[in-house]
Amino acid sequence: MDAVYLTLFVSTVLAVLGAVLFTWTHAQKTRDHDLRLSLLPLDDDESTVSPLSLASSKASPSPKSESARGPR
Repeated sequence: MDAVYLTLFVSTVLAVLGAVLFTWTHAQKTRDHDLRLSLLPLDDDESTVSPLSLASSKASPSPKSESARGPR
């Protein structure tokens, strides 16, 4: 029965903490960052290399290494 009371106490503390933080964030009007975070994946960055281009460059061996092996 002690576990039930402990669970209720911890749940109440977390709920009150969440409500206080939500109210504080709402009062500070710091909601402009969610628009930036939602649009961040759409940002074009030319310096990044896609994983597909890296995989294709590693998969094709150079012609010199095939000729150096010789016939089997």
